[in-house]
Amino acid sequence: MTNNRAPWLACLVLGCLAVACSGGASATPGGPTLQPPTDTPSAAVSPTPSPLSGSSQAARPAFSEAQVPKVAAGVPPENVPVVFEETGVPGQTISYTLTADGMASYHCWNPQTQEIDTQKETVSRTVTATATLTSDASGRVRGTLQLAPPRPEKLACLLGYRAVPYAGTYNRVVLADTTNHLSVELGDHEFVGG
Repeated sequence: MTNNRAPWLACLVLGCLAVACSGGASATPGGPTLQPPTDTPSAAVSPTPSPLSGSSQAARPAFSEAQVPKVAAGVPPENVPVVFEETGVPGQTISYTLTADGMASYHCWNPQTQEIDTQKETVSRTVTATATLTSDASGRVRGTLQLAPPRPEKLACLLGYRAVPYAGTYNRVVLADTTNHLSVELGDHEFVGG
């Protein structure tokens, strides 16, 4: 007995195999071409790093030194000298200021007899010292500024006596380069005079 279904089954099997071998998709004319997947990872896009700017830029203004020396020869004990050095300022003429809130107590002293009168006065106000300096070829400036105590306003010493500061303070001492808008704080200082 002849099996009439055999040719039909053979065609069905061959048709399924053809579809499976083609990946189950048919390309349409003019349409996109399907690409098989790959195991190669895609590279992440990262921005191109910009060149380091710090190495190509000139040094910026900075105080490499600013201090009140413990011993300053020839400086009255009531004065505050500040020794400083600034770098990174080639070819500049620079204005400097040194400021503080000064307070000083005065009495009347006779240099001939070494006597001290009973009259006294204490004064407080801002004190300032200024200087204009020019940098050298390497862009460096060295200098010294010196603060003096505020002077008495009402103390009237007797003949032969003079007003002498015997104690005082300088609070919030600040050195500033006003040309380049740079400053450094140097703290508080006190003195004991004659």
